[in-house]
Amino acid sequence: MIEKPTQQDPMLLDRGGQISKTAAKSVQKAMD
Repeated sequence: MIEKPTQQDPMLLDRGGQISKTAAKSVQKAMD
Protein backbone atom coordinates (compact mmCIF):
# COMPACT_ATOMS: atom_id res chain seq x y z
CA MET A 1 0.00 0.00 0.00
CA ILE A 2 2.84 2.37 0.88
CA GLU A 3 5.16 2.58 -2.09
CA LYS A 4 7.21 5.64 -1.15
CA PRO A 5 7.04 6.76 2.46
CA THR A 6 7.22 10.56 2.58
CA GLN A 7 9.07 10.52 5.89
CA GLN A 8 11.73 8.12 4.61
CA ASP A 9 11.84 9.61 1.13
CA PRO A 10 14.99 11.69 1.76
CA MET A 11 16.66 8.75 3.49
CA LEU A 12 15.93 6.42 0.61
CA LEU A 13 17.30 8.92 -1.88
CA ASP A 14 20.38 9.33 0.30
CA ARG A 15 20.94 5.58 0.27
CA GLY A 16 20.53 5.45 -3.49
CA GLY A 17 17.10 3.81 -3.35
CA GLN A 18 18.51 0.52 -2.08
CA ILE A 19 16.53 0.64 1.16
CA SER A 20 13.46 1.61 -0.85
CA LYS A 21 13.61 -1.71 -2.70
CA THR A 22 14.10 -3.64 0.53
CA ALA A 23 11.20 -1.84 2.18
CA ALA A 24 8.98 -2.49 -0.84
CA LYS A 25 9.86 -6.18 -0.70
CA SER A 26 9.10 -6.29 3.01
CA VAL A 27 5.73 -4.65 2.44
CA GLN A 28 4.90 -7.02 -0.41
CA LYS A 29 5.85 -10.03 1.72
CA ALA A 30 3.75 -8.76 4.60
CA MET A 31 0.77 -8.23 2.29
CA ASP A 32 1.27 -11.64 0.70
